[in-house]
Amino acid sequence: MTDNEFFNYDDIPVGYYDMVHSRTHGVQAFWHKVKFEQVYDCFPDIDRTTILDVACGPGTFLGNYIRNAHGLGIDLAHGQIEYARAKYGSERIFFETASSSKIRDKGQIFNVVTCIEFIEHVTEFEVERMLQDIRLCLPGSGTLVITTPNYRGLWPLLEWSINKIARGQVYDQQHITHWNRKKIRNILISNGYKVEQLRGIHGLAPFIAPLSWKFARWFSRIEKPFVLYSGFLLLVVATKNEDST
Repeated sequence: MTDNEFFNYDDIPVGYYDMVHSRTHGVQAFWHKVKFEQVYDCFPDIDRTTILDVACGPGTFLGNYIRNAHGLGIDLAHGQIEYARAKYGSERIFFETASSSKIRDKGQIFNVVTCIEFIEHVTEFEVERMLQDIRLCLPGSGTLVITTPNYRGLWPLLEWSINKIARGQVYDQQHITHWNRKKIRNILISNGYKVEQLRGIHGLAPFIAPLSWKFARWFSRIEKPFVLYSGFLLLVVATKNEDST
């Protein structure tokens, strides 16, 4: 048993990250806004599709970035789902306390599945099961998008800094599995996916945001080519490999 098993996710206030996202200043707000925008930009026709957001938390992505599509957000944290329903639930956006296996068993199909900064919080075995569930929820033309910290990029430096400032092993406790480009590519391929895009996002821009949000936006565009391999986060776009059994 490791320290990771003792982290209590109920200690995170309900709706906390949604409230962070709503701010117009600060590193965290900039980080989440740009991350969600880059996920959204992976799908030029996203508003004419159906979306499943796995580990949706308080519903921020579906509630703020999906305007016309039909979406379902799932999470095992019931309090976060209740918050998402109250704030973002509508006739086309739904939230459910459920796992990917429950959605698989229902036989529901989605054109797009997103999994944003979740797979680092669970074991590789659990990620494999989730990927197998999701594959059964995607049609032949369906797409999966994942973001996760890049442990062979800049992320370890940021994690070390935050842990020191917080005087506790904040991310050491939460991040069970450390992903890098090779590792995430291999697990996707071995579970029946083709990797269409794999790149880094976020460099120095989020840390400029407290000084000037406008300049940070500009700098984010400038640094984009330079963080393809070394960015704090990895963004992966994958599709089903129909030749895989």
